[in-house]
Amino acid sequence: MPDGDVSGDSNAEYSTWGAWAMGSPDISPNAGDQNAAVHLGFWVAGEVLDQSDIPTSGSASMTGRAVFNVAYRYNQANSDYGVTQYSTDADVSASFNWGSGSYSGQLDFANFDSGNS
Repeated sequence: MPDGDVSGDSNAEYSTWGAWAMGSPDISPNAGDQNAAVHLGFWVAGEVLDQSDIPTSGSASMTGRAVFNVAYRYNQANSDYGVTQYSTDADVSASFNWGSGSYSGQLDFANFDSGNS
């Protein structure tokens, strides 16, 4: 699906999404020539709503998958502090409740990195 393509989902005409990437020198004094980078970062944007369009109470929930870019530096004695980077995914579910001047919510990830365990 190309950036921002919401064809087939007429309920998503108010939003768009895309992917981005960047790289820069790692600021760790032990990094050597290692760069910090984001290979596949995602963004989401949508229309600004008038405050009167936002319900004063309600609930929302979703389930799906999330993609993560993982980078870690395993600190071993006498190592060069090499950085390991890869992309992985997880199942995600979220719920959110609001009303009477309060709110609550929960965001859960399951099976994170299950392909690399």
